[in-house]
Amino acid sequence: MILRSQFYFIIIFIRVGFAAFENTGAGAEPLALGNAMVAFRSNPYAIYYNPAHITLAQQPLIGFCYRTFFGLSSPRQMNLLINHRIDRFPFSVSLNQLGDKNYQETQLQLGTSFTFRDKISMGLSLSLYYLNIHDYSSSITCGINLGFYYPLNDQFALGVLISNLNQPKFSTIEEKLPQVYALGFCYCPQEKMTFCFELFRDVKYEQDYRAGVLLQIKPGFSVKLGLEDKSNTYSLGLGLTIGKIRFDFAALLHNILGLSNVTSIQIPL
Repeated sequence: MILRSQFYFIIIFIRVGFAAFENTGAGAEPLALGNAMVAFRSNPYAIYYNPAHITLAQQPLIGFCYRTFFGLSSPRQMNLLINHRIDRFPFSVSLNQLGDKNYQETQLQLGTSFTFRDKISMGLSLSLYYLNIHDYSSSITCGINLGFYYPLNDQFALGVLISNLNQPKFSTIEEKLPQVYALGFCYCPQEKMTFCFELFRDVKYEQDYRAGVLLQIKPGFSVKLGLEDKSNTYSLGLGLTIGKIRFDFAALLHNILGLSNVTSIQIPL
């Protein structure tokens, strides 16, 4: 128990000392695919990975995601998602919270997208960041994210994301939020198989290579595999649809820190 407490303290120290609101991912399926989602078409968590996909959402839904880290009771991550459409205007709202009573990151996102020239999709989202450190400080700021999606043909697609392009920072702790560039592609050699690859770059660090593969075993049941090079994380996920409700489960294995678990549910509106 003492070791776990010390380890948790180290995690918090690293997060506070280096970067708040690092890209930890959201949703069991995206995490199972190694977070290589910038060019992945059918992604309900598009607002988190590439807002250009919001206009491609097949149906309005509400989603919830819960994640634990490395077998610890805290910190925890929770995400509430709503995708909807008013007439021809698609929008997505996401509330993401990470931490515990001593350290908490809250991110509220609102985004939309549109398609022009019949193919190219462009999306824009606004992120409101709120950081609260117990008995220390709290701060708030806002970021702007821009995404593009272009299907080359029925099998290949490209995606681009620029997050926090306005370079927001927290005034109380003089820390800039991570500015991220991502370039990815998806390849679907057949209807039941999708390969994803992504080059992910946080301007503060070296580039990260991410990859994932989705296999649709049968209607309503899928298997996902993924990896993230920089974080040395390997992932496995299962997707199951019962009636109209979809359940996703993911296990993420870090070669030193151990296992993290993610569960998400999507309910059509």
